[in-house]
Amino acid sequence: INIKRGDGYYILEKTQEEIDEELKSCISKEQAMEKAQEVLKKFNIDEEAKIANILIDSTGAEKTWRVYAGFASISIDAETGAFKSLGIPTTGRDITKRSTKEEALQVANDILNKYQEDAENYEIVKLNNNMESEEDAYIWYATSEKKYGELYNHYESINIGWIPGTNEIYQYVIENKEYENNPEEITKDEAIQIAEQKDKEIEPNAKIKEIKADIRIEKMN
Repeated sequence: INIKRGDGYYILEKTQEEIDEELKSCISKEQAMEKAQEVLKKFNIDEEAKIANILIDSTGAEKTWRVYAGFASISIDAETGAFKSLGIPTTGRDITKRSTKEEALQVANDILNKYQEDAENYEIVKLNNNMESEEDAYIWYATSEKKYGELYNHYESINIGWIPGTNEIYQYVIENKEYENNPEEITKDEAIQIAEQKDKEIEPNAKIKEIKADIRIEKMN
């Protein structure tokens, strides 16, 4: 069984009983392959899902089916069956074309609207590429975040990567940790006052030049 720790995976020896217990809350390999095949069809990828491995982080909290089809890899949430990510390397693909930032922004919106059912609830917050200049860039990336009024939820995001010119998908990654719209317990002025007080407790002789405050969405630990 593959267990994730940090940025990588390592092999953890477990008894068959322990492994079976871990897998009780997961969809089957066959179901994961079916889900992956749906993703391939959605993105017009003419490949067949053939290999699937389950990945579990060291706490057991995150379980993912990683499915392979040709050069493509698809990640499926092993507990919910939700699509998490698609990745396709540039191997054998035309990476000779280029685009401007303005063109890339339009393509990013087109891709988002094509593949995301609730695209109108997202907004592109970051646009960059894989090189230092547009003339050299052969992959563009866009990050979209879900909006709640004036707030953006960094944890409900869609990260898209594509090859300019052909606009073929390089990656499509979904993070879906929903925002609980809790009421504001303190005002902005109260938050600044609390910050000033805490700063005085830590550095009583320090002089504060400026305090800025904004509200943002953060996930629970």
